[in-house]
Amino acid sequence: MERRSLEERVRLIVERLLEWYRDEPWWRREKAEPLRVMLSILLSNRSNRRVVRRVVAELLERYPRLEDMLGDPDGVRKALQPLGLAALRARAVLGLARLLAETGGVESFLGLPAEEARRRLLTIPGVGEKTADVLLMALWDADVFPVDTHIARIASRLGLVEPGARPEQVRRLLEPLIPRGLRARAHLAMIQLGREVCRPRRPRCSECPLRGLCSFPRGTEAG
Repeated sequence: MERRSLEERVRLIVERLLEWYRDEPWWRREKAEPLRVMLSILLSNRSNRRVVRRVVAELLERYPRLEDMLGDPDGVRKALQPLGLAALRARAVLGLARLLAETGGVESFLGLPAEEARRRLLTIPGVGEKTADVLLMALWDADVFPVDTHIARIASRLGLVEPGARPEQVRRLLEPLIPRGLRARAHLAMIQLGREVCRPRRPRCSECPLRGLCSFPRGTEAG
């Protein structure tokens, strides 16, 4: 597909999605303090958002200072058990707490240039490109388009990328084509679409706001 026609198609897709998904990013709506946002994003992968919200609230109540959290790794791990994969998640949370403490605290870290913050975030165990970019999007207001498995699947079904394209490949292709200022909402809209409609199995094609723009086989809707 030529770049101009691909760009036009992506623009139409984003317009449809943002008519369907009208919410502002949750971190703007809720006006949560930065550490709460950081922890929520760090723990969001394969997790129910309500459970993440509760676990993060309990974690911050129990450990009001970064030093308190770093001094009780076993307690942190136990607090994360409701989310599953507690040991792996605890490594990430403690890695973030250590990075923030070494930088001089949350405000000092937020004062770093976005690219420097991204480089440091990627040193945390379990933090990959997508999570780092979501953190930059939420806390540095970076105009990026993080891609997870939901978005990669949708992009493939829409014919925007080759089947099996990796999330980072999808990001490199789509990010420049999505209008500036709309990338955060487009990111969240596609994730919501992937969770509720364009599911891995039995997608609800008849309910999809992108029907007519998608060539994915029909007849797979949930009955």
